Amino acid sequence: MAQECYIKWDLEILEKERSRLKKIWKKLLTKIGSENLAAKPCECTTDNCSIKEKPAILYDSINPGVLLIKLYPGINPDVLLYARDKGYHSVLIESYGAGGVSFRKPRNLIPAIEELISSGITVAVTTQVPFEGVDLARYEVGKKALEAGAISTGDITREAALVRLMMGCVHL
Repeated sequence: MAQECYIKWDLEILEKERSRLKKIWKKLLTKIGSENLAAKPCECTTDNCSIKEKPAILYDSINPGVLLIKLYPGINPDVLLYARDKGYHSVLIESYGAGGVSFRKPRNLIPAIEELISSGITVAVTTQVPFEGVDLARYEVGKKALEAGAISTGDITREAALVRLMMGCVHL
């Protein structure tokens, strides 16, 4: 029986793993990688592997109304509320570490997250660190965001999370 492989840029990429890959070199067209996926070469020959192309899916209803906010020391909570004021449907917060979101005064972001969610805006949290993804349940700084209703993006890339929010996905 032939083994099915999807080959893209010299890596074996399974459907469920595509959202964990990103371009990591600007000039080398064949270089993509992942901090959260161990890439293994696809060892396919005409004898043991069938190369299968999947049909393209056209998403023609992508809504770009997602605001990406990178946290930095001293960020004003009002920056998050800009999303509500300007009509964004989702906010993707690039947090610290495993999902650190400031919750101490005067830069407490939790009330702003709660306000966005109560306004019907999806709030998702990713991380600025390149390895292991986000885990909002790990530390108090993430638990507060989780309790406020924020969604964890797990180990998918920032880019994949952004596109999924544009597609209206609330289960990242």
